[in-house]
Amino acid sequence: KYMSLSQELSDEIDSFQERQKQLAQETARLDEALTKRLVLRTRSSIHDTISQRISFVHRFLEDGVSDDQRLAQLQALLAKLPTDLSHDRAMIPATVWLDSLQDLATAAQLDLNISGELPVEENRALLFVQVLREGITNVLIHTTSTEMTARMWEDTHSYWLEVSNPGVVTTTPASGTGLSGLEARLESAGGSLTIVTTPGFTLRARLPRSH
Repeated sequence: KYMSLSQELSDEIDSFQERQKQLAQETARLDEALTKRLVLRTRSSIHDTISQRISFVHRFLEDGVSDDQRLAQLQALLAKLPTDLSHDRAMIPATVWLDSLQDLATAAQLDLNISGELPVEENRALLFVQVLREGITNVLIHTTSTEMTARMWEDTHSYWLEVSNPGVVTTTPASGTGLSGLEARLESAGGSLTIVTTPGFTLRARLPRSH
């Protein structure tokens, strides 16, 4: 009986050590996955912020701005860049980002008309702000428009956002840009992104409601 119990204990120890090994492997894989996710999220955040600043500078230069007030606005936008890059977007409410985008559009003399409300689900609202940010960036870079409309609505199953403008698309957005990353983020959340470049530039985003 003693030998039998000793064998059972030995087997339990072997099983426990095997489970420990498996747990260590799973923990290592989880750490790697979380690290990759953090890196991708940081890269995405940096891309979004820098590309938008570039788009505003591009519009300023195209307009040949020499007005002191607008040049001061441009300097202010660039001066805030280090702070914007260091912010964790998830810690700032979507409504604050939306107000910031409205201010940036005004500084670039872009007539941005926003109707409807952001999704009540904060994670959905933050994604919609990213869609709007990318829409503004592409309007400034790829069209001749000074007008832009953002319309938000919802139905039983989904939240919707459509960003459009009446300007002519002068250059087609290349693959592998912020639009590709944005599309991947929406799809990972169960949504979709539709891009139309004729006759004007339009983005339409859909996100399912959380259940």
